[in-house]
Order: sequence, then C-alpha cells, then structure tokens
Amino acid sequence: MIRDLMKLIIKIILFIFLICFVTMGIDLYRIKNNNLPVFCSYEYNSKNNIQTFRGIIYTASRKVYASPNESLSDSSNIKFKIIMFNVKIK
Repeated sequence: MIRDLMKLIIKIILFIFLICFVTMGIDLYRIKNNNLPVFCSYEYNSKNNIQTFRGIIYTASRKVYASPNESLSDSSNIKFKIIMFNVKIK
C-alpha cells in the first residue's frame, strides 16, 4: 500500500517536472524567434524600463526602449535564466 502510494507520488512529481521543462522549451524557442513567450506572467517596471517574463522554472528579462508592446527583435539584450543558470539568447 505505502509502496504504491510512493510510486504514484514519484510519477506525479516526474510529470510536473516534464511539464515545466516542456513549457520552458516552448517559451525559449519562441523568444529565440522574436515572439513573446506563452506560458508565463508578464511584469513591466516603468522606472527602469525592464520587462520581465516569469515562467514556472525560468525568468527572462529585457530592456524596453519605446513601449512594452514592441517586438523582441527591438531589444538588444534578453537575459534568460533557468532556475539559477544564465542562458545566452543572442
């Protein structure tokens, strides 16, 4: 009984990690192709003009020059961080 419950819990945890990595991969691919990410929340700081996209296990941020609605190709430096590791986009 306890062994079956542990197997179920492990399967659920693995499924959640799989979903996290799939959504992160889709958003990373979209950012590399100058599209906005889909599976994230948006935050815009008007004081320093930084737009932040927060996913389940990643954070992407960029410096906005004109408007937060401008395309990603207008941003020169997009920082993508997976948990605590930085990934170079361009």
